[in-house]
Amino acid sequence: MGIYLPHFIRQGLPTLLLRWTYLLSPDFWQSRAIQAYLKWVVSMFPAVPNLKARSSGNATILAEPKNGSGRTVRAILHTPEGYRLTMLTAVTIVEPVLTGQRRAGFITPEGLFDPDTILQIEGVSREDLL
Repeated sequence: MGIYLPHFIRQGLPTLLLRWTYLLSPDFWQSRAIQAYLKWVVSMFPAVPNLKARSSGNATILAEPKNGSGRTVRAILHTPEGYRLTMLTAVTIVEPVLTGQRRAGFITPEGLFDPDTILQIEGVSREDLL
């Protein structure tokens, strides 16, 4: 008594595995065609703001969350430029962990910090709307 394997598995699986394995090969990623394609993809993204723009820029975010019972609240958050805000937020989040004020390990930011943590960051203010 043998094990029956459908034809597409007997014939196609080795070929499919070889194709996928080729994607892991440095030869594939270093080929001129793939390098040209990847450079083209990267060129489609907007340029990163320069230091002056990051230092002086700002952002305004309108948030309108709704809970399960249908209650909606609205607020406007005024922040530094997005790249700068990301850097400042990362430092604000990791600092209490490094100083032992918060426990390390896998946990979502919501589990470690309250909704007002963002307001500790320089240049951030919130305007609650009624």
